[in-house]
Amino acid sequence: MERRVFLSLVGPAAMLPLGVFVMGCEKQLKCDDSGGLSAEEAQLRARFAYVDHSTDHAKMCEDCIHFQPGDGCGRCKVLPGPIHPQGTCSLFMAR
Repeated sequence: MERRVFLSLVGPAAMLPLGVFVMGCEKQLKCDDSGGLSAEEAQLRARFAYVDHSTDHAKMCEDCIHFQPGDGCGRCKVLPGPIHPQGTCSLFMAR
């Protein structure tokens, strides 16, 4: 096999680990910041057990009637503050 053919086949494969590394370094979306909320609003989120990542894939905010999508974090018609599309709370109601 000629060197050029070999390099054209192996070259892109050698770059694959770099691409996987870069993709793994993406910043994860976090929507649990309650810094701009009043104490009552933060308590409301806690009372209804809001979490950024649902352990039940059938109950994610993005599938709830209260969820309003946004650029990154969304909003909820019931809970104050930023809401993660893959989060959940005890107020979940499927669309």
